[in-house]
Amino acid sequence: MGKKLDNIDFIRNNIEKYFNVIGRPNTYGHVALLIVRLKYNFISILYNVRVYFGTLITDSEII
Repeated sequence: MGKKLDNIDFIRNNIEKYFNVIGRPNTYGHVALLIVRLKYNFISILYNVRVYFGTLITDSEII
């Protein structure tokens, strides 16, 4: 348990260094980069969907 938490802190502290190991799977950096990428993609997708439906509503109101 303690070892896992130590690894998570290690990734969090050195995440800039781990952004360079995309080509090598099975590394903590690859997993951390994947998690970060998925999280920001999910946020941006939600934002884009909200903006898209918002513009649809305003366009239909204008028409």
